[in-house]
Amino acid sequence: MIPFESYVKDHLVLLDGAMGSLIYAKGVFIDKSYDELTLSRPELSRSIHEDYIRAGARVIETNTYGANRIKLKSHNLQERIRDINVQGVTLAREASGIEEIYVAGSMGPSGRGIAPWGDGDLEEISAAFREQAGYLHEGGVDLFILETFQDIREMEAAIAAVREVSDKPVVAMMTVGEDGKTRYGVDLADLVRRLDASGAFMIGLNCTIGPKPMLDFVETLLGATSKPLCIMPNAGRPQLADGRMIYMSTPSISRCTPSGSSKRACACWAGAAAPPRNTSPRWPMPWP
Repeated sequence: MIPFESYVKDHLVLLDGAMGSLIYAKGVFIDKSYDELTLSRPELSRSIHEDYIRAGARVIETNTYGANRIKLKSHNLQERIRDINVQGVTLAREASGIEEIYVAGSMGPSGRGIAPWGDGDLEEISAAFREQAGYLHEGGVDLFILETFQDIREMEAAIAAVREVSDKPVVAMMTVGEDGKTRYGVDLADLVRRLDASGAFMIGLNCTIGPKPMLDFVETLLGATSKPLCIMPNAGRPQLADGRMIYMSTPSISRCTPSGSSKRACACWAGAAAPPRNTSPRWPMPWP
């Protein structure tokens, strides 16, 4: 299998979608550590990976989004950090079977706010990222996906931490609101400028907003970086309907076609849900 950096030069790559929401849909409540399920219920993570691959995903992410020492400590699991991360890679690799599927080590934010927004120590947070990345590298990932970061300083620390322990490519994705700003008020232009100067191979956006506004932001990204882009939108934003919060977007929204320049620049696109078992693979769907 050719290196991921080479593959994306000539291909639009379809990533998988949500892991946590599918685990929740299978009856696991949110008071559990979803990352630990790689150890206690390995078939659960493996089956989700298999569904995404069957649906057409070329990249699948390990179930390790919150498997850093800081987050695991809240479940008294910090001493299982190596086991959880290495097993997460193993399950994804097993699910890929003989198919040429790239396994991405998923890393999310630490969950600690950095001053002035919290009491998190950036050096401690960096050490936690470095430790997790080291175990994911040991497990044998093909790339890293850093996702749903809201503080650009934490993202920069995470990228640097990965670069210290691995030479595998890094995909770095921030999350912004429909105004194009992070929760801390940093705008998209500044985010792209700083990500462009980082050690990330690919940059982009994920979560919070739906496909349409995210594609609109791609135009801004294009004008500010020459790096390949990755976008992983939500299924729109939830709407209140008859007393229930409903995501109104359907799988067909993924067929929205960007402008010619955007289509060339977006190297990776993600879905948001896997199809049920024993059904034809319709979601995620590639662009036409």
